[in-house]
Amino acid sequence: MRDIKGVLDRGTQGTQEKQTQSKRAQVYEMFSKGETPMTVAITLDLPEPEVTKLYKESWNLKQIGELNRVYLETRGDLAPFLDLYKFAKAEGMNV
Repeated sequence: MRDIKGVLDRGTQGTQEKQTQSKRAQVYEMFSKGETPMTVAITLDLPEPEVTKLYKESWNLKQIGELNRVYLETRGDLAPFLDLYKFAKAEGMNV
């Protein structure tokens, strides 16, 4: 019986740690693990504007702020950049 209680206590401890973590920290952690904004919004019951804002903040934290800058400058229209990337890749060009 003590063995089962020990396992249950360890499981509860991990859950309690998650609950004491701020929503912002939970979001950043999920993004760092590769979760999508949709998954984050559903899992943490957050509205899209908040998730999008935190997603862009996570870009800066990951030091890909340059991508965010281009995204803002193009007002989110990255299609030409993606087309150029696909063309270069198809022609055998690399970074």
